Amino acid sequence: MKKQIPFSIMAIGIVSLLVGSATFAYFSDTETSSDNTFTAGTFADLKLLDNNEDWGDGVTATWTATDMIPGQEFLFNVERVGLAYYSGTVPPDSLEITCNYSVDETSNPVESDTDPE
Repeated sequence: MKKQIPFSIMAIGIVSLLVGSATFAYFSDTETSSDNTFTAGTFADLKLLDNNEDWGDGVTATWTATDMIPGQEFLFNVERVGLAYYSGTVPPDSLEITCNYSVDETSNPVESDTDPE
């Protein structure tokens, strides 16, 4: 009986070691592949066009908004802007439009124009 306990512990340890090694080998398999090539098409160079400009990287437009207050949104339409011209083998699937703006106050400002109420 005394000889069987150390033998049993040793057998359990060996089996545990084999199971652990097999599990580690199964989950850490590594394969190697070389001399591969990844080729992408040429991506689109999107050009824009409006009614009085040539194809280019942007368009200019002027909007007039009256009686605006801080935080108010202004909806506008841009007519005859072409977005169909692009060069490349991969057509665009989305378009992000940004708007840079500046305020031009043509008349001399009065205090009521610039002071918050």
